[in-house]
Amino acid sequence: MCIFLSLDKAQGDWLNVVGVGSTNGFIGNPAYTQTKAGTEVDVKLVYKVGAIKGLKLAALYGIFNPGAAVSERIGGKADSAKFGYALAQYVF
Repeated sequence: MCIFLSLDKAQGDWLNVVGVGSTNGFIGNPAYTQTKAGTEVDVKLVYKVGAIKGLKLAALYGIFNPGAAVSERIGGKADSAKFGYALAQYVF
């Protein structure tokens, strides 16, 4: 799945959910013009374990590529972020 992320307005505040730097967000600035937050590509696998009824395993790997809005707010080029998780769900 590929997701295109954008801000609703270029000048507004933006919560920094990853905690980059020491701030909790990017404070709005009238000089900001960019709204493209970035793109994210996710690959998710789900496996239902036939031998154990009710058990499902899931894994996700994602890559976030920052857009022009990120670069504008940090004053330079931003690096991509890679992340993943694995989980198991058992339903009685």
